[in-house]
Amino acid sequence: MNGFGHQIDADVTLSVPAVTSTTKYHIGLLYDPANTNLPVKLVVLKGTTVPLTAGQVFLPLHMFVRQSGQTLAAAALYSPRPRVQPRLVVSSADDLQQMDPLMFLNGTEILATDVRRTFRASGSLASPQWVGGPMQGYWRGQRSTAMANGNRSAVLGFTVSSADNDSWMSMADSGVFTLDAGIYEITATMVLPQKATGRSFVEIGSPDGGAEPYARGAFGSGEDRESVTFPTKVTSSTGYRIYGFQTTGKQLAPTFSLNVVRVA
Repeated sequence: MNGFGHQIDADVTLSVPAVTSTTKYHIGLLYDPANTNLPVKLVVLKGTTVPLTAGQVFLPLHMFVRQSGQTLAAAALYSPRPRVQPRLVVSSADDLQQMDPLMFLNGTEILATDVRRTFRASGSLASPQWVGGPMQGYWRGQRSTAMANGNRSAVLGFTVSSADNDSWMSMADSGVFTLDAGIYEITATMVLPQKATGRSFVEIGSPDGGAEPYARGAFGSGEDRESVTFPTKVTSSTGYRIYGFQTTGKQLAPTFSLNVVRVA
């Protein structure tokens, strides 16, 4: 902190007495320019905000809230434990994997430009490792299918035309495609065999065909191509499906294309 290091060589006991009202405690490193002998030390402070005087700097390691009459063990504990995170760039992910993560500060983030992916120095002293971050990329596929009687129909599995996705997407024959956690932009395009004269649309929806699509692109009269784009944040492995509906040229197969871009 402010150019000073602080090393803890043994367990430290901090005094946290019982309270008569709700109290917030902050445990961390306090830099105090007035303390010339020990400018940085481990302390416990209390207050709704961290109480600091002019020139002091505080690095929070833990924070907890203690209620009146509550035991310390029952108090709600929060431990952000921030750390310095240098960011570096290398040309090859394979070369990086040959480097010992212990040579870098824990948490160091390194971008490997050949795969456009970041790796973080992590693990423990006994088992250090490089943890790969989410990989950006794209997936493109196509499908031609008959639309019987103009019913809203699920488009079956797309055939991949090009991809750079490191397996964050999987496509099933049923047409359900699954995305790993990340931020995506999904675009579906439907091309009719002739100009539209009635109600037609292309949708991005749930695998079970829920009544409300995530996004829909409706054809205007005289159009033969329509696209719909759905930006989404996926927090856990999630399935999607493309649906189509056509009034015009029911017995002729429209062509669908699917384009998925992983933003982060």
